[in-house]
Amino acid sequence: MKAYQLQCFVYGAVDSNVALCFRYDERDYGIAAHMIKSLDVKTVKLMTNNPKKIDGLTRYGVKVTGRIPLIIPPNVHNVNYLKTKKDKSGHMLDEAFPKEGPGGSE
Repeated sequence: MKAYQLQCFVYGAVDSNVALCFRYDERDYGIAAHMIKSLDVKTVKLMTNNPKKIDGLTRYGVKVTGRIPLIIPPNVHNVNYLKTKKDKSGHMLDEAFPKEGPGGSE
């Protein structure tokens, strides 16, 4: 709860966790991988923008054969959140923030 309070009023998501002496992302994909294997699923296509989820499952032996991007158009309410996810957490959000072509600004 403290991380959420800091996230809303002081820092962003990444910096709030670090300020509380947590790693920026405390998730462990071992249980998810175990569930996938228990269901005898051989491969998965993952709906995510987070490359760390793909890496996390792969490290536990889950064969990720593809990624389905979650396309979330930026708006006045989420643009800073999405930019933080892209810039600080490496989320794959090129669909939301396409690079400008020749003559455009970046």
